[in-house]
This record gives sequence, C-alpha cells and structure tokens, in this order.
Amino acid sequence: VSQSRYASYLLMKLGLIYNIEYSSVVHSQWLGRYLNFRPDIFDAFYQSFFGVYFNFKSASTYNPSLWTIGYELISSYFLFAFLAIFGWWRSSVWVFVLIGLFISPWKGLMPFILGAALSRVPTHKTPYWALAIFTIFGFMISDFKGIKGDYLRSLGAALLMYVLLQMPEIRRILNLKPFKILGDISYSLYALHFLFLASMTIS
Repeated sequence: VSQSRYASYLLMKLGLIYNIEYSSVVHSQWLGRYLNFRPDIFDAFYQSFFGVYFNFKSASTYNPSLWTIGYELISSYFLFAFLAIFGWWRSSVWVFVLIGLFISPWKGLMPFILGAALSRVPTHKTPYWALAIFTIFGFMISDFKGIKGDYLRSLGAALLMYVLLQMPEIRRILNLKPFKILGDISYSLYALHFLFLASMTIS
C-alpha cells in the first residue's frame, strides 16, 4: 500500500503521469479526476500512515485504488467484535447471515460478515441444478446498479463464493500452482494498476 503511494509520488515528480492527457483521448472523466495536484513527500507519508485509513480524499490521493482500505480496516474490527460475541455458537452461521443482511447499507461491512458466515458452512452435497441457479443469479446481480446496488453486489458475490465452496472440482483447479501464484500477487496488481494506467497509456 505505502509503496504504491511512494511510486506515484516519484512518477509525478518525474513528470511521468499522463492520466489527464489520456482521459481526453478516451473521453473518460474518471481517469482525469485524479493526481491533479503538486506532489509533496510529507503528504505522501501522511497518506501512507494515516490518511489512507482514516481520512481518504479522492482529490488528493496518490492512489485512488486504495479507497477501500479504510472500509476494510473498520469492517475487520466489526467482524472481530461479532466473532467475539457469536463465534462460540455452533449455529452462528445464521446469526452472521442475518447481521450481514441487516447492515447491508454500510459500505464494506456486509461482505465481511457474509464471508464469516460462509466460512462456517460445511461442504455438503448441493444439487448441481441448485448450484447452477445460484451461479446464474449471482452473476446477474453482481453488476447491479441503482439504490440497492451495494446490497445486491455483495449478495451476488456471496452466492458465487458459496457455489465455489461446494464444488471441489473447481477448488482443485484453483489450487494449482499458477493460480496460487496469481492469488499471491493479485492485490499488488490491483494496487498498482492505476499507476500503470496513468503512466504508460499515452500515445
């Protein structure tokens, strides 16, 4: 996380960030919205150790991809609290499901709680027709827009993860070494993808 901010700061100081120019080429307001400020090393340090967690600002961030970090931190603490209260209960999977659905309006927290619920679901024989329905429905609502978009996308992701957990054939494939390597570097690729987009995509 911190390294991506320092890399962004260095690229900005060297004049190697072109996202504003490229945004006019591809007509993307989103791409040109960021890195429109003078880089400051002290601000980069501040964002790395505090701002990214507790005071994220899109207009002054060195890496817009890290907007989720603050939500993930707070959601983790909420999850630890729920585990401390309900973790001892063998049937707490249903408690976690109900809590996850109840707190759905708050960004980030619902997937954490539903993930805890899924971790308590044992592998069992689910009919393939049911898994097929869950898969189709999960994909359908995973890209849902509108007022309930956050709620439905989280629910869709949980359904797809449930299907994956109940299909050992797919899990065996994903346990192959190439996929494990991809999993190890996936977050680093995510954290750096905007910098690649902003510094290397210009004609």
